[in-house]
Amino acid sequence: MPFQPIRTDEPHHGPPKKVKDLDTVLLGGCSAFVGASIIVYILVVWPHFVFPTTHLLQTLAINCGLGMLPAMIFGGYATRRYGVAAAGGFLGGALSTAIFLNLRLKQVLILEGVEEQPQPEFPASWQYLVPLAWLLVVLVTIGLTLRREEFLDEENPEKTRN
Repeated sequence: MPFQPIRTDEPHHGPPKKVKDLDTVLLGGCSAFVGASIIVYILVVWPHFVFPTTHLLQTLAINCGLGMLPAMIFGGYATRRYGVAAAGGFLGGALSTAIFLNLRLKQVLILEGVEEQPQPEFPASWQYLVPLAWLLVVLVTIGLTLRREEFLDEENPEKTRN
């Protein structure tokens, strides 16, 4: 029969170890990157559409708390679980949300001084400080949750060979 095991003098101890092929690894990394970036973007942006009165400081704080806190938790989990690919997706989603926050705050601040429109309760510098603070928090979260094995181990050259 063609499917009988080959009779050799080598002992076999259980089934052979599964080896991931390159296509599976690349597809998993790309999926982690895209999935993390889209989920982070959606988590941060949705409160701004549900509570649109961003000119109020309290609403801005609620929007940031409702969006950024779950995004940080998810991004930290994804970075820890899926490694550098998810960390890149987390950072990519954070960059796109930083642009969204900048444009949203600019939209609120552009009407400053118009009597018929509600005036923002925060200074104009927050247009840049809120997105930059968000990016800084994301970078710290990535730094704290990324596994040590993901970094290049230069102290032990035997681990980096082959």
